[in-house]
Amino acid sequence: MLLTISLILSLLFLCKIIVNYYNKIVSKYNRVKRTWSDVLTYERQKTKILDALTEQANNFKQYEQNLLSKITSLRSAISSLPQEPDGSTLRTVEMQTKGLMSDVKLAF
Repeated sequence: MLLTISLILSLLFLCKIIVNYYNKIVSKYNRVKRTWSDVLTYERQKTKILDALTEQANNFKQYEQNLLSKITSLRSAISSLPQEPDGSTLRTVEMQTKGLMSDVKLAF
């Protein structure tokens, strides 16, 4: 009788240990799944942000190219000004300067 009770208690203790280990494995597995889910979410966000940033960079690149060509044409017009005063040539250069300054985006 004592032997059967001790055998049953040993089996119950062994079952408790097995269930405990199983619960630990399941909880760690669930933690890994949650962590990978977070990683995937961050990667999706990073991809969206990088796509938007690439579009912004392309827009800014186009703006800079247009601005650089206007500055170059203004420099050419200024360097081609005659030595003696000429109102019509100066007026075209002044209009180019005003157009350029209106296109410049300044941040203060």
